[in-house]
Amino acid sequence: MHRQHLTTPDGNPTARWFDRDTATAYHAPTIRHPASGAPVSAATGSTDEDEDLYRTTTGRWILCHRRYRAGDPPMERWEEIDEDLAIEWLARTGNTEAIPRPQPAGRIPARVVRVPDDIWSAAMRTGNASELVRRVLERWYRGECGE
Repeated sequence: MHRQHLTTPDGNPTARWFDRDTATAYHAPTIRHPASGAPVSAATGSTDEDEDLYRTTTGRWILCHRRYRAGDPPMERWEEIDEDLAIEWLARTGNTEAIPRPQPAGRIPARVVRVPDDIWSAAMRTGNASELVRRVLERWYRGECGE
């Protein structure tokens, strides 16, 4: 597991995180600037900035924005973005195969939730599956069950 903390706009880490090992990464290719011929990021159009996009197992979109300065390590900013921005990024960078297909009306997208050991043990002892589901959902909505 590789916990990657999200950051504030100035790059300071927050308590929010995602697992980079289980997330799907999409990388922006390098293209040639039409006028100068210089290599630029397809995501940013810049020679000194680049971006990668991650999709977590629970469907969140995380954008990593890197700024490069000569002689310094890159400054990274990690932020959660909404699906509309993620779709725009995927289209702009040529990652169109990753654009989510619309869900049929009335369907809820699937989520992967880790069942905490204490809930799992209690459900196995009592054989009450509905109680297991209720307790897992309750904790998940409170943010207590990780991805």
